[in-house]
Amino acid sequence: MKGLILELLVCFFVTIFAQEANASCVIVETDNDQHMKIEEHGANAIRVRIVPSDDPFLDPPDVISALVQDPHGVHHGNASCNRIVLDQLHHQQQTVTSGNLRLDITSPQYTLKFTRISDGKVLLEEAHTRVFTSATTNPPLPGFYSTALEFKPVDGERIYGLGQHKTGILDHKEYGKAFSLAPKNTEILIPVAHSSLGYAFLFNHPGFGTVQYNTSGSYWSVDVVKQIDLWVATTADSPPHAVSPWAQLQGAYVNATGHSPVYPEWTSGFWQCKNRYHNQTQIMDVVRGYTTRNYPISLIIIDYYSWAPEPLGDESLPAACWPNPKQMVEELHEEGVELMISPYFHSITASSKYFPQANASGFIALGVDGKPLPFYDNAFVYDLFQPEARAFAFQAVDNGYIKPYGLHHWWIDCDEPCGGNTNGVVYNKGAWPAAFVGAAYPHMLDIMVWEGMGAPGKQYANDNVMLGRSAWAGTQRYGGAVWSGDTSSNFDN
Repeated sequence: MKGLILELLVCFFVTIFAQEANASCVIVETDNDQHMKIEEHGANAIRVRIVPSDDPFLDPPDVISALVQDPHGVHHGNASCNRIVLDQLHHQQQTVTSGNLRLDITSPQYTLKFTRISDGKVLLEEAHTRVFTSATTNPPLPGFYSTALEFKPVDGERIYGLGQHKTGILDHKEYGKAFSLAPKNTEILIPVAHSSLGYAFLFNHPGFGTVQYNTSGSYWSVDVVKQIDLWVATTADSPPHAVSPWAQLQGAYVNATGHSPVYPEWTSGFWQCKNRYHNQTQIMDVVRGYTTRNYPISLIIIDYYSWAPEPLGDESLPAACWPNPKQMVEELHEEGVELMISPYFHSITASSKYFPQANASGFIALGVDGKPLPFYDNAFVYDLFQPEARAFAFQAVDNGYIKPYGLHHWWIDCDEPCGGNTNGVVYNKGAWPAAFVGAAYPHMLDIMVWEGMGAPGKQYANDNVMLGRSAWAGTQRYGGAVWSGDTSSNFDN
């Protein structure tokens, strides 16, 4: 009888096993068909990846990541990580810490709860267990999932960040509506949020979906993934902070995703642009109008269609409009003025001299039918998720603009890309649907320029200025700046 009572008590009062770890990498295996890889990723910061239990954790080049891979100079291969097994029967808890941040994972739900250690403040807590569902991609491709994350609401919390939008409201929780994760003109979604509670949250996935903050909670929903990948950081102290919490969180974010190169001093001056200067005479007349009146000007920009009447993709300045580009650049430099150009070098038409080789080499992004898919001005876009395609496209830029004229500042327009069906394109030689990586297309374009001319040791490593219409998390480390997109205005504005 005593043995029966003891057995019942053991079954009724579930034992809680709390396992703590401050190791830099822990793999948590669960019995709900999901595994987690948890890593210290900066001071007071933790990265969490979650995959279906039969799938691997992925790093570049198998995925696109905003994070600098080794913030401490250590690569966490799976073999070097501590392995923990949690099951629902024993109501176990795994705790991982990084500086002032603690992550708790408790069975049977295996939800994530992030707490600031110094004051015990719960910063972010999942509302329920996330689920992976097999995704139907376009075209049908195996091994992809859709998923969603939901976090509990906190009264009084304000959420900032998420890029640049036209809502007129800084606090996204007050705004309350969903944002698309897909880039488009004037809507630049950077998937990092900064909370008034004192944490930063990065959703490290460039796929399509939505994000929404409101009084009911916070919601991240993605159409096509292989893994959930998120990064959370908090402050080194609790309120009142010795250093601004916003400065701490911004610093943690750029440490994790990469610091911007320092732009030349002239970039803080006046930039002149309009839609558009048609020829060399117009450019020089406008600049001399400034300089003869002693008005300071640092940069003038040649906007789109500078390539006409030559095919888009030839990377040329036709003599009919630009009789002597080298002389133009030299004369501008004598006036103390830099020149930027918007050549749309992500695009290439079928009549371009580079198209036959690009097409034969598989460097053009394809539609779901396996054929090149037209975008802006009936041109195709390069598949910039291929390193070889980036090198090929930049070689054309080097041949057409840099070597002959010394042009090396870029107005990167239409970089979402625009003018086509972004849901119907497939990248990486047909292996990655746009819904999986499409938000990172402008990111890859900046990588192309950085690899070609801006990386350490390259010719313009300290003088590489790019102004794009869109971006993604981590784009800043390649020197990419962003403008508002094509907002309309008049003199009353």
